[in-house]
Amino acid sequence: MRFENCLKNFVASFVLAASACAAFGGVAPTGEVWFGGQGPASGTYSGLPDNRVGHINTDGSDPMVVVVDPSSANCETVGVDSSNNLYFGLWSDGTLRSGSVAGGQLQSIQITDTALDDEANAFAVDPTHHIIYLGLWGADTNGADLIEVFYNPTNGQMISPYNYRTGKITNEVGVLLSEASTSNNFVLPRQMWVTPGGGQIYYVDDDNGDPNNATLGGEQLNGVYVVSTTGTNPQPKMLTLSSQFPGNDTNGYIVGLAVNTSQNLIYFATAGPAPGVDTASNAIWSIPITGNTNATVMPMPPGVLLMYPNFYGGCMALDTNAQVLYISDQGQGTILQLSLSADGTSFSGGTTNFYTLDSDHLNDASGFPSAFTQGLAFVPTVIPTPPARLTIVQQGQNVVLSWPFADSGYNLQVASELAPDAWTNYPGASSINGSTISVTNAINGAQQFFRLSQQ
Repeated sequence: MRFENCLKNFVASFVLAASACAAFGGVAPTGEVWFGGQGPASGTYSGLPDNRVGHINTDGSDPMVVVVDPSSANCETVGVDSSNNLYFGLWSDGTLRSGSVAGGQLQSIQITDTALDDEANAFAVDPTHHIIYLGLWGADTNGADLIEVFYNPTNGQMISPYNYRTGKITNEVGVLLSEASTSNNFVLPRQMWVTPGGGQIYYVDDDNGDPNNATLGGEQLNGVYVVSTTGTNPQPKMLTLSSQFPGNDTNGYIVGLAVNTSQNLIYFATAGPAPGVDTASNAIWSIPITGNTNATVMPMPPGVLLMYPNFYGGCMALDTNAQVLYISDQGQGTILQLSLSADGTSFSGGTTNFYTLDSDHLNDASGFPSAFTQGLAFVPTVIPTPPARLTIVQQGQNVVLSWPFADSGYNLQVASELAPDAWTNYPGASSINGSTISVTNAINGAQQFFRLSQQ
């Protein structure tokens, strides 16, 4: 028996031989945790600037620096289009940058102008439609906008509908909604997530209690929302209750979220105004995905400490396959790794120190880290479909070819030589015995090769 490869194309000859694919030893990572970095440009543990985009496997292996910025700009949040091998980062200098997941930058465009008091903290990538949804507090008459930055999936080129020089929207088609269009119910997203297929956006919106009456209607927003990306004039739906999380942030600032679709739950984080201030507000909560009810606090598992979930760019990412939640903790300079219980409403275990950006900068002048991760995103490992397995066994004078009934969608093909145009569907009859399909005496004396194929 001969194998052309270890995927879906197995070839067997009447000369019986043994062959197998090498098995992976140990538990394989279930994905990558991507992050933006904030910290010093020199004197770091790694020797590289802490202002970076990077990722690490879920088993803690292979931490990779994708790109660094030697200037004072730090990466506040990240997003990934894994199908097109692209990443995106929003940096503190107001730039949105694209790059290759293998490392390196492709393009940088200016999104905000800080001289005009523009601000942006969060975005989310829709890889289906090649759109980056970005929350922008700008100087235009809309107040705040949820803009659509379209990108080219082949080279990462981006186009923004906002002119940062003039503080005006130049293409209204590129605005999904605004503060004005939602009657002052959209201001400043802290973290965003787009559903697979791009039909909805979940996000947290907090305007710091609107201390300077900067919103058009003087609204104080602090909640978890969902909004459709289709239809005309989409309106956000608030899922948390303002009675539990007031807009003046007296029960904490909502700063990050993750959506657990398999458990129909949303997780979100609250924080005080700064590390070491109002520490009782630093917590993780769960709420049914339908909302309209009080959220439930999720105590940390024994031995795990949550000090201060980072304020800008989002602080949460979820591995839905493994049911593990990741939290970026600005107060400790680490990423927490927390295993969820069977029903998803509590933690069954975890660690405070899954990843540390820079262990040489865990204490600044205030006693808190000057280096920490921001804006987490999770990219799952693509699990390959189990290969179709064709076996050949000699039984006395007979030779039996067999394969699992689960692979009944494959055709048994035969060829007299290993050539692309030599394969034809085997014309003989097959039989089914339990969960196995088999063909007996397919060998006619001449050398023949067999394979399972979807052709």
